[in-house]
Amino acid sequence: MSSRFRECLLRYTASLAALAIPMAITAALKSHPTFNPVISASFLLTISAVSWWAGTGAGILLSCLTVPALTAAATGGKNWLPPHVEPVAILIFCFISFLVGRVASTRKRIEEVLRTANSDLEAKVRERTAELQNANAAVQHRLAELETLYAQLPVGLCFLDTNLRFLRINEKLAAINHAPVAGHLHRHLREMISAGISDIVEPWYRRVLETGKPVLNFELSDPTDEETDQQRTWLIDCSPVRAADGRVLGLQVICQDITERKHSEQLLLQANAELARRENELRTLANAIPQICWISNADGSVAWYNDRWYEYTGAPAGDTGREHWEARIDPESLPALMDRWKRSLREGQGFELEIPIRGRDGRFRWFLTRTVPIHNEAGELRQWFGTSTDVDEIKRSREALLLRERELQHANSDLQQFAYSASHDLQEPIRTIAVYAQLLERRYGEQFEGDAKEFLTFVCASARRMETLVHDLLQYVQTTHLGESVTERVEAADALRDALANLSTYLEETRAEVSVDALPALRVRRSHLQQVFQNLVGNALKYRGTDPPKLHISARRQNEEWLVSVQDNGIGIDATYQQQIFGIFKRLHTADKYSGTGIGLAICQRVIERYGGRIWVESEVGKGSTFFFTIPD
Repeated sequence: MSSRFRECLLRYTASLAALAIPMAITAALKSHPTFNPVISASFLLTISAVSWWAGTGAGILLSCLTVPALTAAATGGKNWLPPHVEPVAILIFCFISFLVGRVASTRKRIEEVLRTANSDLEAKVRERTAELQNANAAVQHRLAELETLYAQLPVGLCFLDTNLRFLRINEKLAAINHAPVAGHLHRHLREMISAGISDIVEPWYRRVLETGKPVLNFELSDPTDEETDQQRTWLIDCSPVRAADGRVLGLQVICQDITERKHSEQLLLQANAELARRENELRTLANAIPQICWISNADGSVAWYNDRWYEYTGAPAGDTGREHWEARIDPESLPALMDRWKRSLREGQGFELEIPIRGRDGRFRWFLTRTVPIHNEAGELRQWFGTSTDVDEIKRSREALLLRERELQHANSDLQQFAYSASHDLQEPIRTIAVYAQLLERRYGEQFEGDAKEFLTFVCASARRMETLVHDLLQYVQTTHLGESVTERVEAADALRDALANLSTYLEETRAEVSVDALPALRVRRSHLQQVFQNLVGNALKYRGTDPPKLHISARRQNEEWLVSVQDNGIGIDATYQQQIFGIFKRLHTADKYSGTGIGLAICQRVIERYGGRIWVESEVGKGSTFFFTIPD
């Protein structure tokens, strides 16, 4: 149903309600002799129009006014208005009726507008009230946060009025003053802090109140704390609190305990002083040594040279520019130096390099340059320290020595080749002499007498000794070619067994006893180790005492090498000759008493040293000997 239709229906209903009473009266007066139907119709039409236009209230009001008029018109007869005045009265009545309806309608619209305005106002009031409530809640929450922050600030904070009375104070400052927060409120400054401190701070606070200018970073030290036996230091900031019109309402005071910071600053000053002292000592020491010393920053830029640099290069004192030291490096060596230096800066590792540096005379000398990184306690690279040591003479001597060594190696090679060739070539004629001497002795020995027979015996013995000497010399020369590296291990027990097998006849003749402990596997050729064992065991059998020989061979691990020993009960060796016996052709006894060429132990020493070991003997005359040798594991 549309609103317009509902409005028309409402007005129609209102008109009928307003006409009900007049119509009832009109029906009752209709039979009266003075009833005027025209007047009644006019009244009824007017009431209907007013009721339709102004509503039920206006219609009912007009109906109440019409009732006496209709009654008077019906019953008054002659007392009613004259006939020529009745139309005018009717018009006036209609005008009044419409005026009443107009007033009633206007009032109704005004009430409607007021009602609508009041409804809108109430909605806005409710909305504004909700906004104010939310804003108030936010303000309360913010105030709570500020109160919490105020109470938990790590610094002391308070507000003083113009009479220096506490208005607010947080827990930190209250604890500093050794009193509760409530005990400070509305109390004067002098009541809460010591007289000594108040005498200092009160003039400053009053100056801030008078001038309106803050006092910042004011340090104050109080007497020594009895509990900690330490003087406390405070940092105080005092600022004025102003009203909107600029008036000073009081003071805001911030108090911070900086005792630890002052202590740290003092320690830092002491550390810096100590560092400066040590740095001065280091520079003094660096200037006293003959090497060139320098310090560079973490990025490689040179920060300092000692005096030796300026003395050698002739560079201006204090000159640490990169282009200057690069110009003093041999151009051929500079790329390698720069590459190594950049790698050190990248990896944080020092280096060592020999480079030629040009001196003030224009000549280049070789220097051994070393760099070492310097880190702080956190492990971060802080600086580089470097030295350059003049090794020009050493390098030139080394080069000369290397040249001499090559020459000696060449000469030694030639000598070895000659010795090998000589010993090899001598074998045939010596063997021929020995064979014919023996043949002469067998066929014609009975025909020789006296000196001739003795001379023939000498020739045969000398030929045999010469043949043995040449054989041993050939073996010694062959030991000079043992430079090849050995990767495989050989069982020492197998090499010893082969050596004992070769000496089996000699062992049986001397009735020797040989005991052997567990032997390791060694990095050495089996033939070479066999040769060493054979010479050592053979010497023990040869230089035996009056008792049958007793030999003991053992080995034990010692650091990174194996120590092998061959012990006997022979005649022993005097301490004077214990080093001499390892020389070639070195003999302590004549060939008449003990046979041999004096090359066996020299061969042993040559073999052992070629494998990186060493050999020696421990002995006492008459108490036997123990030969030791080592082989790296």
